[in-house]
Amino acid sequence: MTKQTQHTPGPWEVATDGATVLAGQFDEFVADCQSDGYNAESAYDQDRANARLIAAAPELLEACRNSLNALWAKGANHTGEQYPNEEDVTRYLSPQDKKLFVELKQAIAKAKGE
Repeated sequence: MTKQTQHTPGPWEVATDGATVLAGQFDEFVADCQSDGYNAESAYDQDRANARLIAAAPELLEACRNSLNALWAKGANHTGEQYPNEEDVTRYLSPQDKKLFVELKQAIAKAKGE
């Protein structure tokens, strides 16, 4: 769970055009969400929504990691083991927490390209 991704470090921000995502103090290009949609008004709104979601990605990934670590600690506290494995940890989680644990792991893996 400690392997870091290789993405451009955050924070990421939406540029003044509303559809470009930039990072860092030097405005490093991250993504262009400008589409070639047929319906200009709905494409405009969708482009901006996509840019906002992409700009939030580093913070969302960090929140997922922190939440996964919190669930791990919650389960690990019950194992009595110094270095418990995932099966031991999840055994002590509620069904809802187990589901969340799996969803968080999958989201993090997707973000890391695994």
